[in-house]
Amino acid sequence: MMYWVKNGKNYEVLDGQQRTISFCQYVKGEYSINARAWHNLHDDEKEHILNYKCMIYFCEGTDKEKLDRHNPIK
Repeated sequence: MMYWVKNGKNYEVLDGQQRTISFCQYVKGEYSINARAWHNLHDDEKEHILNYKCMIYFCEGTDKEKLDRHNPIK
């Protein structure tokens, strides 16, 4: 799950930046998981990873409203 914030015409990551960076680094071959590196995955495994649907919340409003939605009081 990630939270993005609209900044003009673009979006910024409010929460989930480390997950995003880790995903990109794995696909670039910068590390492996359980001795499984990107370069030695089967094509169908790569497709499954690349086509995985992420849960992304788009936060809008004032800075306070964005943070309140991101950290709801329970």
